[in-house]
Amino acid sequence: MDARRRGLLGILTAGLGLGLLSRRESTARAAQVSPNGAGIEGTWMLATRGGDSRAPGHTMQTYTTDGVNFAQSSNRSTTSALQGVWVQTGEREFASTLVGQRYGDDGAWAGLVKVRANIRLNAAMDELTSTTISEAFDLAGNAVRTPIQTTNVLRRLAVEPV
Repeated sequence: MDARRRGLLGILTAGLGLGLLSRRESTARAAQVSPNGAGIEGTWMLATRGGDSRAPGHTMQTYTTDGVNFAQSSNRSTTSALQGVWVQTGEREFASTLVGQRYGDDGAWAGLVKVRANIRLNAAMDELTSTTISEAFDLAGNAVRTPIQTTNVLRRLAVEPV
């Protein structure tokens, strides 16, 4: 076998090995999350709102197994859905950062909103407490209001069979 073919075979073998390793790691990670959501992964609905009255009235959040976080609040007329990331920081403790688009009263794009959170999951894994700081920025990236701090309780959305 000439050097060129050996080199190509080496590249193909390395690629196959990386693919198998990646699949094994993602399978192992998926196996750590039980079907009933024994972690933060899943969809959560606001149960109790605390803090500043300017905070959203109702919120739903989804955490995926690969560290992506989505949130939607009931104030859709002024803020888009939020998108972001989360990481585990301790036993049943997490941090997330979400970003969304902010709109003025006329519907024009006005800047961004950023929500940072420290999250604690209860022992039953069906309720989380989220302490957040929400900031709003104009189109140039300047803060447009004092940050809002809230502490909210969210409950895991569960399947309700027919």
